[in-house]
Amino acid sequence: MKTIAILHLIEGAPPSRIQALLPGEVRVAWGGMKSGIVRALHYIEPGGGVLELETADAAEAQAFVQTLPLVAAGLVSCKTYPLIPYTGFDLLMSHERAEPGDRAK
Repeated sequence: MKTIAILHLIEGAPPSRIQALLPGEVRVAWGGMKSGIVRALHYIEPGGGVLELETADAAEAQAFVQTLPLVAAGLVSCKTYPLIPYTGFDLLMSHERAEPGDRAK
């Protein structure tokens, strides 16, 4: 299952605590990349990030995110969103398959 996790720094989070946890955050992210759970990661401005995760289910994605030191310390908020296939093209394809006389006027 593909999931995106959107993370934001908590307002007022002490920079010294963030700095202290960053090496562990990087290690966990790298471990996720090596294991295949983390497929991509990006910064977003201001002060956040996005992870693209590939897991068996939503619970596994949420469990991985909770292992991130900044999340575990409550310095970063996180929301996960399971991704589903885009089905909008079905409308286009079904419309093109219709016979000319079948189209609504």
